[in-house]
Amino acid sequence: MARILTFRINNESECTVPGTNPLNPIVNNIVPTPPIATNSSQTFENEGTNANLVKNIVLEELRLNITSPADADFRFIQSVKIYIQADGLPKTLIASKENIPATIGKELKLDPTGAKLDEYIKKSSYTLENEVVTRSAPWPAMKLKVNTTFKVTADPL
Repeated sequence: MARILTFRINNESECTVPGTNPLNPIVNNIVPTPPIATNSSQTFENEGTNANLVKNIVLEELRLNITSPADADFRFIQSVKIYIQADGLPKTLIASKENIPATIGKELKLDPTGAKLDEYIKKSSYTLENEVVTRSAPWPAMKLKVNTTFKVTADPL
């Protein structure tokens, strides 16, 4: 029986959520990340495989953390959806969270959709787009750290 490899790819990016004020409330806010380099070819090589031998890649975990301002939290968010995009590929929903409690704090862990993401992670880079539905305004501009963990299943070389 052939051996199957399973390993993780971890990525971290940052984005800024623009602030609002009572005269300019935003209910639905779309916030893209800058392009995130995958370094997948090197990761595949380090794990003893290559892109052609990858069988499946899925999102295992996605966490959002507020890094500034220090006193900010996610209480203003009612729900959030995260999409992945890459050159030549359609925008795909990869994680979401509904009915977020107002007591959530500075970290928000989303629920992965189980979407097959092989072609996105094999690209040299991708972007994430955060679609946020808010429950209240105003809120200050915030810097977010976005941590993703992808689970990879592949055949060995």
